[in-house]
Amino acid sequence: MNNKTKKLCIASILCTVAIIGSMFSIPVFGSKCSPIQHMVNILCAVALGPWYGIGVAFTASLIRNILGIGSIMAFPGSMFGALFCGIAYWKYKSITVTLIAEAERDDKKLPVTATQGLQIGLSAMQMLKQISGISRST
Repeated sequence: MNNKTKKLCIASILCTVAIIGSMFSIPVFGSKCSPIQHMVNILCAVALGPWYGIGVAFTASLIRNILGIGSIMAFPGSMFGALFCGIAYWKYKSITVTLIAEAERDDKKLPVTATQGLQIGLSAMQMLKQISGISRST
């Protein structure tokens, strides 16, 4: 399997995780905050890069809205999160900086979601350590 096919398979799996994970959401001022999307943004940023992360975030948001389990705020929230995480990891090659980028982006909305972003991000970091064969180079 070539590199692009492997990345597309990983991206589709992460998109599915984001959609299924959005069944658990927290309503905040008309939007539905999905903590699992934080984890997916961080995993995409580290494993795939910023552009795949934005693609996964857009696709997950679109499907969530079509199914009626998301809100229109899912688009800017998840896509900017994926972009900031991807750029942070690309520039600094540090998962800690990537976690801070995801949490800081959400800090403007509500401090609770920033805390959730860090908690989900830390568990995503543990998952990355345990998943074999997924790295920035693949």
